Amino acid sequence: MNQAGQESEKALRAELERARENEARWVAMSPGTSAEAEEFALWAKIANLRRSEVQRLEELVKRNRMTGGPASTDTNPRGR
Repeated sequence: MNQAGQESEKALRAELERARENEARWVAMSPGTSAEAEEFALWAKIANLRRSEVQRLEELVKRNRMTGGPASTDTNPRGR
């Protein structure tokens, strides 16, 4: 792996670690079963977004490792 690839993987791993930490903190802040349904639904949506971010970064790290170079952060090349 070249220098740019190593730096890219290091940056991706750091971002992945931050995303995992954010996800863990959010899960720990669960409103519990006594929370209002609307509050819990919002919490669950945000938890799903945090999980999706972790999965996206895991996929980028995997691609970067497989190709030996920087991985594109665009996981939807056709646009949104």
